Amino acid sequence: MAGPAAVAGPPRGPNAIGWMDAGLRCLRDMDLDWAAKVGVITVVSGHVRQAFVLASELEVGSRAAGLEQTQVEQNYGRDLVELVDPARFPDAARLFAADIWEAPPEDPDADFTFGLELVLDGVAAAIGRARS
Repeated sequence: MAGPAAVAGPPRGPNAIGWMDAGLRCLRDMDLDWAAKVGVITVVSGHVRQAFVLASELEVGSRAAGLEQTQVEQNYGRDLVELVDPARFPDAARLFAADIWEAPPEDPDADFTFGLELVLDGVAAAIGRARS
C-alpha cells in the first residue's frame, strides 16, 4: 500500500477544486468571511484526511502482525495496563484499566463520527459568534 499523497500547496486540480466548491456551497449562506470559510474547509478536510491515514496505517500494521484490528486493540490495552505506572501516569493507567479495549465498538465509524461532530459543533459556534 502506498503512503498518503503529499500535499504540495493549495488546491489546484479539478478534484480538489470540486471539493472546495462543495464546501463553499455548504457554507454559502453562513455569516462567515472567505477566510473563515476556507478555514472550515481546511479543518473538515484535515479531519477526514487524518482519519483515513490513521485507518490505513492501522490496517497495514494489523495485517503485518497477522492480527485483526480488534485483537491489536485488545493487546494494546492489556499490555499497557501492565506497563503504565499509575504513580507516574494516573489518568493513563485508569484508561488502560478500563474495558474499552476489550470489545469492538458497535459502530466501526464511531470515532470518525465523534470527531466530525466535534469539528462541526465548533463550526456552528463560529457561525453563531459571527451572527451576534
